[in-house]
Amino acid sequence: MKFTNRISRFLAFVLPLSFAIAATSCDNDDDDKKATPKPAEPVPAQLHVNFDHQVNGQPLEFNTREYTNAAGNTYNVTLLKYYISNVTLTNSETGEVFKEKDSYHLINPTESKSSFTLKDLPSKKFDHLSFAIGIDSAANLSTDQPGDLNPNNDMAWNWNTGYVFVKFEGNNIKPNAADNRAVLLHVGHNANYKTVTFPINGGVTFAADRIFNANLRVDANALLEGPNVIDFNTLTNVMGGPNAAKIAENYSDGMFSLHEVKQQ
Repeated sequence: MKFTNRISRFLAFVLPLSFAIAATSCDNDDDDKKATPKPAEPVPAQLHVNFDHQVNGQPLEFNTREYTNAAGNTYNVTLLKYYISNVTLTNSETGEVFKEKDSYHLINPTESKSSFTLKDLPSKKFDHLSFAIGIDSAANLSTDQPGDLNPNNDMAWNWNTGYVFVKFEGNNIKPNAADNRAVLLHVGHNANYKTVTFPINGGVTFAADRIFNANLRVDANALLEGPNVIDFNTLTNVMGGPNAAKIAENYSDGMFSLHEVKQQ
């Protein structure tokens, strides 16, 4: 009987102590789990594509500032909008290519919309940047109009199928204000879809968790003067035809230039 009582007293002492030690061990395990959180997944690199709008090296100012083109016309700019599409990065040595999906961006500096972002870039090196001015034929004739292709952006023809690729509006300023003429240059149609390619000086190697900037300069005056000089004394309204083709040649030859691509 005495032996049984001793066992009972021993168990009464040992069992609570065991439970306390076990509970403390579990708490420690929980603390260890809390102290070592799962590392975050790396975020693929991003590239901000920025367009700096100028006239002969000076900032483009809407409505108020007057400029002179190659034909000697004095003019101002009230509106400039255009589509950038099918943005592509390439490595000319390895043949590596990155193409942005659903790549349609409306640039509208009139409303301070002068950039877009390429996401999910691979951690690789690229040495050329390409994009088109306008909308490719498949999307130009499609009834699926998401994002910047929404007709409410006022870049869809209201009399024909498809989009305006480049819209330039302003005024031809005369010595006598009563002689001023409105300038409306609206260019579209598949034949005027143009692709431009720029070498990236030294190339750029993208890396996860890094943000990069591609800074481009856009000269509005180049839309009017090279290789085709647009003279507002004879041409102020373009909606298609051979004159639209001349303007398309201009915006694909000198209107855009790549200044730099660098890590932010």
